Amino acid sequence: MAKGGWGIETMDKLSLNIKEIENKFREFVRIDLSSLNGLKDIDLTRKIEDLWFPLFGIGIPSYFDDINKRFFLYRIVSHKINNRNKIHEYSYPDSSKGKIAPLNRANFEGEPVFYAAIDQDTAHVEFCKHNEGFKGEICISIWEVVRPIKVSPVLTRYEIEHNPLARHLFNGFAIKNPEVFEFARIVSELFRNDSKYLHSALIARSILKGNEGIEMITYPSVECGKINFAIIPDAIKSGKVVFKEVLKVNIVEKIQPGKDVCVDDFCDYGKFDGKLIQWTDKIDFRKENKNIYDLRERFFVKFEGHYNPILH
Repeated sequence: MAKGGWGIETMDKLSLNIKEIENKFREFVRIDLSSLNGLKDIDLTRKIEDLWFPLFGIGIPSYFDDINKRFFLYRIVSHKINNRNKIHEYSYPDSSKGKIAPLNRANFEGEPVFYAAIDQDTAHVEFCKHNEGFKGEICISIWEVVRPIKVSPVLTRYEIEHNPLARHLFNGFAIKNPEVFEFARIVSELFRNDSKYLHSALIARSILKGNEGIEMITYPSVECGKINFAIIPDAIKSGKVVFKEVLKVNIVEKIQPGKDVCVDDFCDYGKFDGKLIQWTDKIDFRKENKNIYDLRERFFVKFEGHYNPILH
């Protein structure tokens, strides 16, 4: 298959212009999807088809780009860690480990995806916005995409051009496929505006469970205008996305809007040795390893720049 472009359900099959597609999406977002959450896989697939096909005549159009560049992802978790040496504690909610994925922007209940942010400040803002009043321990993990991965960028051209990593990853694809990004703009707006997550979850599910083998969706962060990722669990299991390191810190004052997050001077640092996470406890970030100091500072002091080293 050619590198990137439309999937099997192309715009030719759709045979609608962009204005007509926008109107159809307006009809789509008015449909009550509350009955979908909690359905099992095959029932959910049939229900989605029953809703979508009468509007558009075909399945949800998909598009993708094959990314062959290495880059980092960032994730924060605040749930109770049962075994801090195991990677799955910092990953997606795994039902085999007793964790059920809740409904979220790119998944239905019980169908987990791995969520991560494009950089540290996006992860920080996302966590704080959704956890006002939180006080306690959190774990900040860094992951790396190390092998080629098939991505569907649910982004506008503006979002690509104004995020350095997104520009590096997708600008060439966007230039070569302008009609794709006319459609992507409509989907991106739906993702930003869907406060109940049901419509965006339907779109994401159809893309990630479609016939193209798409493994990752990038979509806009509602909280700060940057970019988040939703990744299928198989990309983690197969080693395309790998765990690198984790920092555990203690937030000592409740998170409040507009205020810096106050954390303890000490933190625990863990690095993966290929089998387990090996920890160094109670590091004084002011005196010890500069990389740990920098990592801690980037999360908990207002950070205006972009940090995501791009490895070639």
